[in-house]
Amino acid sequence: CALPIYCIYAGETDAITGDPKALLRVPGLGISLLAIKLLQTPKGIKTSIVVPPHLKRQFEDHISSLFRDSLDDISIVEQDSVYLLTPDYRLVKDELIGCGSGGTAVALSRDGYLRDLKANDVNLLYLTDVSNVFAAPNFEIMGHHIKHGSKFTFEVVRRMDSETGGVLVETENGINIINSSRLGSVDLSDYTWLGTGSVVEIGRAHV
Repeated sequence: CALPIYCIYAGETDAITGDPKALLRVPGLGISLLAIKLLQTPKGIKTSIVVPPHLKRQFEDHISSLFRDSLDDISIVEQDSVYLLTPDYRLVKDELIGCGSGGTAVALSRDGYLRDLKANDVNLLYLTDVSNVFAAPNFEIMGHHIKHGSKFTFEVVRRMDSETGGVLVETENGINIINSSRLGSVDLSDYTWLGTGSVVEIGRAHV
């Protein structure tokens, strides 16, 4: 099995400080969430960090402070910004935000990035959210994905009563992960599974 592209979605800002969530320091460790994610990455895997355009320079400076040697295996990719809407097209927030983990493949497809990697036998995209501290590339999940020939494989956990976030939803277009804030005033007790932020997909679908 060829190694995947490991993509870290790092576009969100902290609701309290307004700073990029990925650059916040973990109490007791003194290093950023992003640093933890990069330390979890196996050697030889190409890593892409997807961020909104206005945060790109800040992330470049942070990564340079972490790795003063070669950065050949790490790329920072700009993502589009969008307005967050409810299903009936009402604004959730009156401000532009990063378009979420669902738009990472679009960002990676620009300038032939995925096509160049595919030429080197890289044809899987393993995506995780920087907020999920323990979500490192999992070869067992990738093996399951390849074995079943899926287009997408979502990692999910059983949702606790107090938890919100991306829930597993069956739609007319198939099963998907949809943020609960987009579902409007629904009873979340009807939703059993919560997405962890980790997804495996076939890279060639976006080339």
